[in-house]
Amino acid sequence: IGDYAEDIAKITPIMVEHPVPELLSEIPTLGHMATDMIRNAVKSFVDSDIELAHQVCRDDRPVDRLYRQILKQVVNFLSEQPQAAYPGVYVVLLARRLERTADHATNIAERVHYMVTGKLVQLARVYREEESTLPFGEQ
Repeated sequence: IGDYAEDIAKITPIMVEHPVPELLSEIPTLGHMATDMIRNAVKSFVDSDIELAHQVCRDDRPVDRLYRQILKQVVNFLSEQPQAAYPGVYVVLLARRLERTADHATNIAERVHYMVTGKLVQLARVYREEESTLPFGEQ
């Protein structure tokens, strides 16, 4: 997570120097989501709170959706304005680092589940599979 934070710190000045507001609109939301997941994962560990650990894993799906939405937004924007490729690539890198940070929160939450129950389960996968069985449009 520290490496991702370092990368984000390096990317931020580039985004300030080459701003593309159209591509940055969802980045703060993604950042808040990832930060909340890390905070809750650590809290679930400290408190041995299995319910909070499960919530962290459920929260991963919306992060993944927003990440894919940002990628589509960048691709569409760059197809219309290829001259913005340089900052566009950095938006993708920034979004990816935030999404991976959220994935690490999920890993922590899965370890909390193991710590409390003694059972190693990939909770994020369980919640993805449960969601994929919902009728179309309810995801």
